[in-house]
Amino acid sequence: MSNDLTVIIPTKDRKRFLYRWMSYANKIKFPFRLLIADGGKDKEMYDYFSTTKSYPNIDFEYIKFPYDESINDYTLKIVNS
Repeated sequence: MSNDLTVIIPTKDRKRFLYRWMSYANKIKFPFRLLIADGGKDKEMYDYFSTTKSYPNIDFEYIKFPYDESINDYTLKIVNS
């Protein structure tokens, strides 16, 4: 894995998209660090992504942010990521 680049995935209630993307990244052994910045309401995503055992070929971190109710909340999530 390379520490030269960290890819940030900002997400909000896009569970199926994120599962599909992560499965693909795991399959190709995504070579960069990955940060998932979640501003959604779905608690299931937190439970699922809080462990890395589902995707052993990816160096990722999942961060749960408060719900993105406004563009300011979204922007703050990106800045803090």
